[in-house]
Amino acid sequence: MTFARGVELHNAGDYFAAHEEWEVLWRAETNPETRLLLQGLIQIAAAFHKHFQMGKPASAQRLLARGLAKLERSADSYEGVDLKRFRTDAARCEERLASRTMDESAVPRI
Repeated sequence: MTFARGVELHNAGDYFAAHEEWEVLWRAETNPETRLLLQGLIQIAAAFHKHFQMGKPASAQRLLARGLAKLERSADSYEGVDLKRFRTDAARCEERLASRTMDESAVPRI
């Protein structure tokens, strides 16, 4: 299980598998800042899964908001990933979910 593998899965649109990959890391992580970052990514991946695979936009919107709030308290980068850009792009998804105009092409790559 690796952080990079979770990124690959997310970028391939397999949000559930990305969530699962990062959850294994989150459970083993002892650094509170890293745990928060991972939990934020887990919630964001779960939000996209809820919306696209389960058809639950309201649940997706709530999860996305929770995940973004956690990432706001995280560093701007982690293991070479530009989290600042990802946060900005994912925030646009939150707006699109709220207006029910979200499609998979809008999901930001990590």
